[in-house]
Amino acid sequence: MNESDPDGTVKAVAAELGIGAEDARAQLKQGVLLTPEQVASAGRLGTDGSPGRLLTYVTGTGRFPAGQKQTDAAPCEDDGRKAFCLKGLSDAVQ
Repeated sequence: MNESDPDGTVKAVAAELGIGAEDARAQLKQGVLLTPEQVASAGRLGTDGSPGRLLTYVTGTGRFPAGQKQTDAAPCEDDGRKAFCLKGLSDAVQ
């Protein structure tokens, strides 16, 4: 949330998502803003051959549509691990 204009941020998010201001404010309170260094860390992004929590976030996010019967199945971590190519990515993020 833009700390210099929190009400403007809430208004913009509410308009973009088509929700009320209180719902937008509640959603913004759930958000976590990370520095580039935090994003590129071995624990969060991972390293070549060893994905960090990003792999868990991606596979967890994939479980939602599967649970809603919008897709046939959720991706498993092994498939996600094979799909991730993290070599040099942390340098690009920073």
